[in-house]
Amino acid sequence: MSSVQVLTVSAAPGPLEGSVPVPSDEGVALARLAAAVLSRGESRVNVREPGAQIQTFLRLLEALGVEVRRAEDDVFVRGLGLTALPDYDEGLCLDLRGEVLVAGLALGLLAGRARSITILCDETIRATLGARLEQMGLGRLVTTAEGSGVQLAAIEGRPPGFDLQLTGLFPWEKQALLLLALRASSKSRIIEGVLSPDHLERVLFRARAPIQAESTWMEVHPPRDEDALAPSSYEFVGSMFVAGHLLLLPLLASAGGAVTVREVSTNRSASDLPTLLKVLGADIEVQARGDRQGEPFADITLRARGPLRGGFTLAGEQATRLLDLSLPLLAALARGARPTLVTDLVCGQRDGSQDVVQRAAAYLLSAGAPVQLTEQGILVGGAPSSAKPLRVTTGGDRRLALLGALLGSASPEPSAIDDVACLGEVFPRCAGTLRRLGALARVGPSEN
Repeated sequence: MSSVQVLTVSAAPGPLEGSVPVPSDEGVALARLAAAVLSRGESRVNVREPGAQIQTFLRLLEALGVEVRRAEDDVFVRGLGLTALPDYDEGLCLDLRGEVLVAGLALGLLAGRARSITILCDETIRATLGARLEQMGLGRLVTTAEGSGVQLAAIEGRPPGFDLQLTGLFPWEKQALLLLALRASSKSRIIEGVLSPDHLERVLFRARAPIQAESTWMEVHPPRDEDALAPSSYEFVGSMFVAGHLLLLPLLASAGGAVTVREVSTNRSASDLPTLLKVLGADIEVQARGDRQGEPFADITLRARGPLRGGFTLAGEQATRLLDLSLPLLAALARGARPTLVTDLVCGQRDGSQDVVQRAAAYLLSAGAPVQLTEQGILVGGAPSSAKPLRVTTGGDRRLALLGALLGSASPEPSAIDDVACLGEVFPRCAGTLRRLGALARVGPSEN
């Protein structure tokens, strides 16, 4: 029997409707877990349906000797303090390839320590954060028999402070450097070209860490005391990445509908999709619920009232900040009667999968959407479209798996999205949620 999983999905017989939960926001949860490591005492982080990166980070902490325990949706981490050394062996080698956020946090937590450790990671991490750490004298880029990565040097005492300018395109750079700056011997300053997600800053502000921030500028005055960061308790915040896909479903479905996603992160530094959809003419309602430990959240409803507005260029920071949500938005824009040019997409740059936008465009073409790759970017919409069934393989890419599920839910004929085990890494209940909204969806073994 084949071990490859296939998602078979087709359009609902009527409008897509319902109110559904989403998994935990990985960026929020990882920032909270990382801060818990540097606190002294036990912190609690509520995590529902933890994705692959959260699971990997928890295994990393256990490998480093950090005490971690789990009770239903709660994760408890017992931190050792700001500079206390976790109990790991000198020369330990950890493989974090394929999980860029986790690798970045690991380098930030472990750089400038009294023991050497090697982190195997993707080339994107090596070329950005790894190269910076090498320039700072805190490690070197290495290639071993197991793979390529960064070997962190053993440093006596606290590492020096620093003053760095970042592009802001790679959120792990800022997060890692903030974690390092908290343990430095002197003041550090970080300036980004574009503001990257500020989840870690929000955690540090709440912990009353000595950090100043204004837009893309941050300054850290490292505290002297081991227990400067107090342990805390963090409640659930839902994933905008998953929620964004679900909200766009009614815009693709021929029968329309209304979808509500609950308790979703509305942190605009990550991805402000709801505001952009409102500008594009969508009937979207954001019911703010307040904030949970500094992270704003809301229940969000989108009602299909026709296609999104087209006939413009989506570019610059507005396009850049969409990150991976640019792919499902392309699918929705492709339904418009007027063409829209989308440029400056950074989807795929963060993990080195530079072809993901081209592959997504091929998905859209296969699904009957008008799409054209140009030198300027991607031109979508402006021509009649028809919802055709898909027969595609994701290659284990969770973004393409979710895009395939979205497109398949709009076709009256069944679509087959092959190799979707990766959906379990980010949205374990994808098929069940689609069914709850009225689509026909099931996951089973591939017949090939």
